[in-house]
Amino acid sequence: MEFQSKNLLLTERGERWLACFRDEDKQTARDLVSGLTLISATEFERGLVKTLEEVARSYRGRVALFAVREVPKGTPLFVDTTSQVDATPSGADIGSEGRIAALIRNLARSDKKKFLNHPTIEEMRTAKCDAVIFVDDFVGSGQRVSLYLESFYANPTIKSWYSYHKFSIDVVAYSAANSGIRTVKNNRLAPGMTVVRSCPTIDTKLTWSEETRQRIIGLCFTYANELKMRMPLGYKDTGALIIFEHSCPNNCPQILWGNSKEPNWSPLFKEKTVASDARDVFPPEMTAHTPSHMLVNAGAVRLAAKVGDSFPRPLPVTWVAILALFQKGVSHVEAVESATGLDNKESLQAIEKCISFGLISQKLRLTDLGRRELHAYQKISIKNKKTLPNDKEQYYYPRALRRFDDF
Repeated sequence: MEFQSKNLLLTERGERWLACFRDEDKQTARDLVSGLTLISATEFERGLVKTLEEVARSYRGRVALFAVREVPKGTPLFVDTTSQVDATPSGADIGSEGRIAALIRNLARSDKKKFLNHPTIEEMRTAKCDAVIFVDDFVGSGQRVSLYLESFYANPTIKSWYSYHKFSIDVVAYSAANSGIRTVKNNRLAPGMTVVRSCPTIDTKLTWSEETRQRIIGLCFTYANELKMRMPLGYKDTGALIIFEHSCPNNCPQILWGNSKEPNWSPLFKEKTVASDARDVFPPEMTAHTPSHMLVNAGAVRLAAKVGDSFPRPLPVTWVAILALFQKGVSHVEAVESATGLDNKESLQAIEKCISFGLISQKLRLTDLGRRELHAYQKISIKNKKTLPNDKEQYYYPRALRRFDDF
């Protein structure tokens, strides 16, 4: 959440990082940090487990789970049909691979009849797996997932099973950049792809004006050049704005996490890690925004001024926010997520509801009915909660209490 991400600058690392910028650039640096989406360990695990269970339920049989990690190109994942797969690289400290591996282990323990934890080929054969799901925290360029898929496919037995459609392949990640999703889906194994939450980026940040966006991009390039950093907007120029409690993806602007030989430079996320005093800043869970907040993020400021949380309205405010976005020509699901605070699945369901009621067309355009509903909503005026007494009205107030015996 934006109001919480600002608090990163109140930490020791945050203060040192902000001090590295010239006075005229500090506000832009604050704007960059304010736009970050923070994902706590609790939110990360809950969201990923819930999504994994939903994907697994779409298959009747057993499901094998593998944590995606770096593997050398051309290296088979399985040496033979009985070899075990390492969930984490040898000697690696607990990072994203470790968290994913622990999550898979706990999920497999909780439901042994459904999940297999990094099984061997023989174990998959015995269990007659219906599907194999590869799990990652964040898919940036998609290169790491693609290489892991190729390593999995390198075994002759796996190739044979795949050619006879013996199992399905899915990739589940907490978040992913659009370019990464395209790369994964274009892999020759044609896996399904499911994310918990779309990745906010500099290009898709709705609450920033174009002037603010350009200032932030300029800041990233200017300081990356001065500090001799090679990825101003992060790996593959993603410009990601998502930070996990366990790590900062290298697809985020490099001035957030990059090192430099300049003696006075201090990254906000040193070695892409989150400092211990910054972890309290991460919200325990992502919550849907209030109705007014949704409409402000959707660019419908006038509507937001008229809407109160208890104000009766003909349409759910989530739908109104979606209509307001589509009226402005913004029709991607990431924008709906950003405006409403809903996750990817919830946002898609809300859009589908608008489509089913004829407010939005199948081509994701506002229909005439949608325009009329939005126009009618814009005419709604706030009802007076209470009217002040009219001075002309006469009221009787007794001046003194009468004695009981006067009655």
